[in-house]
Amino acid sequence: MGDTAISVPRLGHPKYNWWSEDLHGVSKVGDGATWFGGVVPRATSFPMVISSAASFNETLWNTIGKVVSTEARAMYNLGHSGLTFWSRNINVARDPRWGRILETPGEDPFLVGHYAANFVRGLQDVDGQETAADLDSRPLRLRLVRSISQNKAEYSSLSSQT
Repeated sequence: MGDTAISVPRLGHPKYNWWSEDLHGVSKVGDGATWFGGVVPRATSFPMVISSAASFNETLWNTIGKVVSTEARAMYNLGHSGLTFWSRNINVARDPRWGRILETPGEDPFLVGHYAANFVRGLQDVDGQETAADLDSRPLRLRLVRSISQNKAEYSSLSSQT
């Protein structure tokens, strides 16, 4: 497994790297697909997810999604990144020993749901529409929102093993 798909010239498919990160906004992580320089020296940096979730400000969460999406699309248009980004973690924090709780909106399922919905709507907003449900609209970029599929869903209530 890796983070790069090789090119297939006979089919016209270029090489693609899907390792781009935007936990705090578009960022360069290691030798990934995203890089800064020239026209784009940096991108907006946002606080930890749990901090912005503590504001209980749905407009803020939506706006963060819009800014991240717009900057990522600009980076893609300049050839500085792909369109696939590892994004915020929308798991419900259930075990304080888990080292990634700061990357989640917190322990309240209601808050986590509203945070995720507003953030993703912001990411996929097309020309000011509330959602990208219109068949003529397309999401601004592909989103890999870390979700319940990665969560520490225990198979036994008597064990913390997953």
